[in-house]
Amino acid sequence: MDISAPKLRSKPALRRVFAAIAATALATASSAAFASPLITNGNFAATSATAVIGGTTYGTSINNTNLTGWSLGTCTSNCTAPASFDFLFLPNSYANGVDYQGTVIPMYSSGPGALVTGGTTYNAIGVDAANATYALNQTVTNLTVGDTYFLTFYQASTQANGGAETGPFTGHWGVTLGSQTLNSATMNNPYQGNTGWVQQTLQFTATSASETLSFLATSPSTGQPPFLLLADVSLAVPEPDSLVMLAAGLGGLLLLRRRLRA
Repeated sequence: MDISAPKLRSKPALRRVFAAIAATALATASSAAFASPLITNGNFAATSATAVIGGTTYGTSINNTNLTGWSLGTCTSNCTAPASFDFLFLPNSYANGVDYQGTVIPMYSSGPGALVTGGTTYNAIGVDAANATYALNQTVTNLTVGDTYFLTFYQASTQANGGAETGPFTGHWGVTLGSQTLNSATMNNPYQGNTGWVQQTLQFTATSASETLSFLATSPSTGQPPFLLLADVSLAVPEPDSLVMLAAGLGGLLLLRRRLRA
């Protein structure tokens, strides 16, 4: 009878075992890492910022009362306008436009289209960064001083079809949490066109238990009018168990690499 020690598995077998372990840990971690949402109405669904014109419902200007959880900061440009150029974009807004004081403002090329992710279609905020521009603010509470938080959102851009377009433009969101300000990736919008939805992730460290989150549409270009779009905003801190799982997954991958080299 052969009582010798069992042979080690072959390299292909080890590769499959460790890869499965690492993949399971990483998948579990990623699904739970952001399990503590802190944003109110980050999908912009709770709102009364709508107007009916000719039987069609349009998104209209945001103010301090018609978008639950959010308020407007200080105006940064063209502040004599009768209402903000921060608009609610409904899923039909990209084809039909938005309402400004009873006038419909259409979008070129029907805009980028509504954000659809995870089977959900989202409302958005669209801001003309050159006209009556206000920061979109929310007070975030229950933060832990010193903890790192990850802010995620989607951005896109488009140009209004109002007959006064002057060329392409660039733009980004200036995002502030407390005393820290970061910029999203720059969007390069073609003349009379749009850019698609792209997810952004910014990292902040809390310095107070309660801080103001602020989004300011910024466009240094001369191309007009520069509409920047924002959707699906969330803020969370990775949970400790998820970080352990993530470390286990990365450790498994490292061990696999070392064994395969042996």
